[in-house]
Amino acid sequence: MSIDFGEGPRLHLGCGPPNKRWPPGIWVHADLKPIKGITLAFDATKTFPFKDNVFKGVYAGHFFEHFGWKTAHKILDEIHRVLRPGGEIQIKVPNAAKAAAVLQNENRTPLEELRALFTFYGDGGFVHKMAYTKGTMRLLLKHDLWDIWQLFLSQRNKPGDEITATARAKRR
Repeated sequence: MSIDFGEGPRLHLGCGPPNKRWPPGIWVHADLKPIKGITLAFDATKTFPFKDNVFKGVYAGHFFEHFGWKTAHKILDEIHRVLRPGGEIQIKVPNAAKAAAVLQNENRTPLEELRALFTFYGDGGFVHKMAYTKGTMRLLLKHDLWDIWQLFLSQRNKPGDEITATARAKRR
């Protein structure tokens, strides 16, 4: 589902290959490596290649789990810098509590166990370095730069398998 951030450009971090849900022209699509059809490639752990206060909104779906805690905070600081005052970020991450529940279920199938483990320990490429629950997402955004206005369990493949947080940038 596309997010309506109102008027102004939006940044889609860790976009992967382009798809129709994120129309170009409205969204600046960014990923680590160049991919045909995306706007630009840059390393999000470094200073973003944008001026201050450019974007109305930022979407980072299944992005933050690929970075350690300190790096995630550094990225959030950069996102805050490029967001206009009052701009919004939406973050989606895998729900670690859901994966832990699968592993504690004695009736789990081997396939369910593998999926739960690989959600957090690697996907054959860019591995997950951080696991999030609603509590750790609150901690990530518990910062004088953000007002969290939505934090809920959402669905990627099964109900509750991801966490969605939406926060508004406070003025510096």
